[in-house]
Amino acid sequence: SRTLRDAKYPLLTGLQSLGIKSQQLAANLGKCVNGIIDLGLDHAARGSALSLTREGMVTATLGEMSTRSQLVLVIGCDPKRSHPRIFDRLTQTQTDVFLVVLAASGNETGTVADLYLQVSETELEASLMILESIERGTTFEIDRLGLRPILMDQLRAISEQMRSRQYVVVVTGDEINSGDADLGSCLDSVCSWIKVVNRNVRAVCLNLRSDENGVGAENVLTWTTGFPAAVDTTRNGPISFGLEHCSIDILERGESDAVLLFQGNHHTINSLTNTARQHLLSSPAIIVSHAGREDSKLSAESQSELLEIGNLNCFDDDFLRLDDLLFSVTADNYEARRFLNEFLSQVLAKSGRRQPDP
Repeated sequence: SRTLRDAKYPLLTGLQSLGIKSQQLAANLGKCVNGIIDLGLDHAARGSALSLTREGMVTATLGEMSTRSQLVLVIGCDPKRSHPRIFDRLTQTQTDVFLVVLAASGNETGTVADLYLQVSETELEASLMILESIERGTTFEIDRLGLRPILMDQLRAISEQMRSRQYVVVVTGDEINSGDADLGSCLDSVCSWIKVVNRNVRAVCLNLRSDENGVGAENVLTWTTGFPAAVDTTRNGPISFGLEHCSIDILERGESDAVLLFQGNHHTINSLTNTARQHLLSSPAIIVSHAGREDSKLSAESQSELLEIGNLNCFDDDFLRLDDLLFSVTADNYEARRFLNEFLSQVLAKSGRRQPDP
């Protein structure tokens, strides 16, 4: 509590690894200590929220998709490997589903597809432009896009297949949500294209993400601060400038003077750049992580005040470690979640730089 309260620019990140109740407590804690609140240590899936604000997204419930889908178009992701249960619900229906995959080689979903178009990252972006142009009935310069002639014929075939159906589901993933040049630009193209497709047939988008409970964290932050991610509460009120307040960028610039990190299964401390990792190790840090993880044991190389709590996601029976005390968790996952919520509640109560909004 003292570490966060005394900091001038604290960073609270990793909310995507928490349950909803813990996310609410962490968000209120961030507002209390006037800090930066963010989802995690990477840019994966950030394009989803950015694209939603720029283009909007035509979507539906998974129940409606699994009941009515006649054609499933998978773009730049591999749901058979990453989300097998959702993939089964979309394809194993009472009606015959025509499955099309537009992705790179080595895609497991492509092995069971009716039509599998293997494309590079550049060809994928161009293919989305072509599909939208076909639906709009506008012309395009094939030579400028650099697409193979056979790929052009296959894209036209996809467009014809979609028009012959009554309900189309377009499945996307993290591969087109993130990017170094323009975050979410591919997903922008998908959302724009789907709105045009709806002139002729019912088409919806299902965006699959791998950032644990990132969607829940975005909803919690939106309700509590008005912004879905990377929120700055150091001023008079919450504000967000997109990627400017992302965790990894703040660490690389060396701006934070205290860090509270909830470290889940993906994008751990070891995945940071050397610059960001060095700044984290040299700052007062509180790391909440699974017990026994090697990437959490930084005490020997760090000058920071380091706190470690294990079994964050509560997937198995383990130990919760707080300083030198061991708390055995043998009942069920609820006990571990209750301990984490109690920990956050106590820190929140003792870090009252200002009271959070009701």
